[in-house]
Amino acid sequence: VAIRKSAKAAATKAKILATTIELLKTEGPGAVSSRTVSDAAGVTKAAPFYHFSSVAELLAAAQHLLFNRSKDRYRRGLTDMGGTDSDFEGLIDRTATVFLREATEYASESVANYSIWLRADQQPAIRAMTWEAAVDQHESWRSVLRQWKPDLQPMDPLLCQALFIGKLVRMLATGSRIED
Repeated sequence: VAIRKSAKAAATKAKILATTIELLKTEGPGAVSSRTVSDAAGVTKAAPFYHFSSVAELLAAAQHLLFNRSKDRYRRGLTDMGGTDSDFEGLIDRTATVFLREATEYASESVANYSIWLRADQQPAIRAMTWEAAVDQHESWRSVLRQWKPDLQPMDPLLCQALFIGKLVRMLATGSRIED
């Protein structure tokens, strides 16, 4: 079935995706079904499957959007702080700022994003999207670290990535205080 590309169809698809993200933020991925999304979005029961072939595809699209929002926030943080990643101390400050914002101001989006990652073992469509996001993060860390460490080891970017995500997930999951 060819998806219509009218403004109304695009608006409905966007509404379905936004509703899915809100459900992820408030109730988690287990709450996302064609029925819950259509009810919450106020669209027909068939609308989610008209725009997304499955719940897994809908979750993958939501994860893609959440990940891109996170990347945009990081880039905005660089601009807002008036710098680039070429200054090591500045990079540390910006990374800490991004971490704190993801753990506080954007906590619900972070939880929604990583909750989808936990579904990746069960749904191949989500696994591919999660892998793409993980590779993107790894490449970003490698690019940044290469500036200060010419003899960069293959595991170095992965260690930074794991430390950042691990601390963020720990903080979000346990309700730890920033000081912790």
